[in-house]
Amino acid sequence: MRFCAILWHHGGMTEDAYLIAGGGIAGLAAALGLGRSGLGARLFEQQPEFAEVGAGLQMSPNAVRALQWLGAWEAVEPACVVPSEIHVRDGRSGRLLQRLRLGKTFEETFGAPYRLAHRADLLQGLLSTARRQPAIELRTGASVVAMSAESRSLVFADGSRSRGAAIIAADGIRSTLRQQVFPGTAPRSRGHRIFRALIPFADVPPAIAADCVTLWLCPGGHVVHYAVSAWRHFNIVAAIDGHSDLDHWTAPDSGESLRLRLASACDEL
Repeated sequence: MRFCAILWHHGGMTEDAYLIAGGGIAGLAAALGLGRSGLGARLFEQQPEFAEVGAGLQMSPNAVRALQWLGAWEAVEPACVVPSEIHVRDGRSGRLLQRLRLGKTFEETFGAPYRLAHRADLLQGLLSTARRQPAIELRTGASVVAMSAESRSLVFADGSRSRGAAIIAADGIRSTLRQQVFPGTAPRSRGHRIFRALIPFADVPPAIAADCVTLWLCPGGHVVHYAVSAWRHFNIVAAIDGHSDLDHWTAPDSGESLRLRLASACDEL
C-alpha cells in the first residue's frame, strides 16, 4: 500500500517544479509522469539512498503500458521474467482449475506483455530513468515533517523548506502528510496476514512448474509463487485470514500459524 495524492495545486505557478515527498515506486513514477508532460519535479526521499523493500510483483499489460509511456520500460524489462502461463490450482487436491496462456496471442490481445519483477528491480529501473531527465531533481536524506498549503511548500526535519507549484505526497504507508490532509485517520487491517519468502531459483523443487505463475486456493487463504529477478530468485507469498499488529508491519515469523492453516494442503504445496 502506498499513499500518493496531490495535496495542493496553484494553476498560476506551473512554471515551478512540482514537489514530491517520497522516493519509492509511486514517487518516482509521479516524477517521470510530470517530466513526460513537460513539467519539472523535485523529489525528496528521507533515506540516505533509494531502496525498495518487499519481494515480487506481477505486472499486467496495463502496468507495462504505463512503464512504456513513462519511458522506463527499457530499463525495467531486462530484470523481468517472462512467464509461460498462469495456473490456478486447488490447494487441497492439487487439481488444475484454470489455465491462462501468456504467449503471443495474449500480448496481441491486450497490447502489451505480462511480466514478473522484483520490487527493487522496478524501483531501480524507474530511478535510472529519472536520473536521465534534466527536469527531475532527486534529493536523498530529506525528511519531510510537514507541508504548508498556503505557501505550497514542504518543511523538512532540519527546518529548511522547498516551495513549488504543487505538493504530491507519496510517502508510503506511514505517511507524515496524510495526517495533515485527513486528520485522525490511520491505516486499517484488512483481515489478512501475509507471509513472504524469496529463495534462489536453483532451490525450486522439480515438481513445481517454475516457469508459470501458480495460485493455490486454500480454505481461509491462498499461496502464489513465481520467478523474479531474471530467473535468479523465486518469490513465494502466502495469505491467510487474520489480523496483524499494525505497529509492526514486517517481522520475522516461524511460520507455525501458516503451517497449521495449510495442514490439509496437497503434498506438492
